[in-house]
Amino acid sequence: MGTEDRADPRGYVQAVAAKLAELGFGNGGAVPVDRPGERRRVLVIRFDSVFDAENINFADAEALHLGWDEERGWTLQEVHPGKFRPYKIDYYNLRLGLIPEPAEVAEVVKQMLAGDLWLGAGEGPRLRRSADDDVDLEATLAVYPLGD
Repeated sequence: MGTEDRADPRGYVQAVAAKLAELGFGNGGAVPVDRPGERRRVLVIRFDSVFDAENINFADAEALHLGWDEERGWTLQEVHPGKFRPYKIDYYNLRLGLIPEPAEVAEVVKQMLAGDLWLGAGEGPRLRRSADDDVDLEATLAVYPLGD
């Protein structure tokens, strides 16, 4: 499978961003993350503000992102000012699989930000190697059309 056969995941991530907006979580939609190489399939949804939660302290976070990558699926990313780098990111794995329904992703994020759900630490994004192309993944992503 070549690059031309790969679905654009932005439609799927935009669908999640729309569900988050329906729940009152303003965001900037699907934004690609600049990664080296031609196969860039890491996207984030940047929230318009950092949310305070009863059981989770986002007070010192500079930003809050929801990230998707084609290897690990969804992570909530807490961005902090860094001491030795411009920033550091704490990852929380949503543990929903690669392509859960957008409403399911939005609900888990809502529960976490409300302090009703604790998520374990996650890892940063990882890109799928070209040798690992997955026809089923591409077909599922293709269901979500890229919006305007």
